[in-house]
Amino acid sequence: MRAEADASTQKLQDRATNIYWQLSSGPLRSESVYDCKLLYETFVPFGDEPDSEEDVIYLPLEGYHRSIYIRNSKIDYISLPKRKYNEGSIESAEDELDGDEQKLMPPKLVSTDD
Repeated sequence: MRAEADASTQKLQDRATNIYWQLSSGPLRSESVYDCKLLYETFVPFGDEPDSEEDVIYLPLEGYHRSIYIRNSKIDYISLPKRKYNEGSIESAEDELDGDEQKLMPPKLVSTDD
């Protein structure tokens, strides 16, 4: 009973933290994704334009040494953790708003008293 509960918990944990994709040649692959903003910014163009000109999805998981390239024409499906995608959307919007605030702020005046 305990082993079944542990297996079920692990399966749910994996679904909440991993990205899954299946290639048309058959293999199912998965990787853990920890950066929500990266996940969002990688896949948001595909939500806007499903027939995007981009043929390769580039997902840098842990820097250049752990990068994943996925060819769109070879994919049957991709599964993303929606919670992480939504969290990445919020983080991206916050960064955009912070950037807009910086643009709107007047420059600081520095007075020099001689």
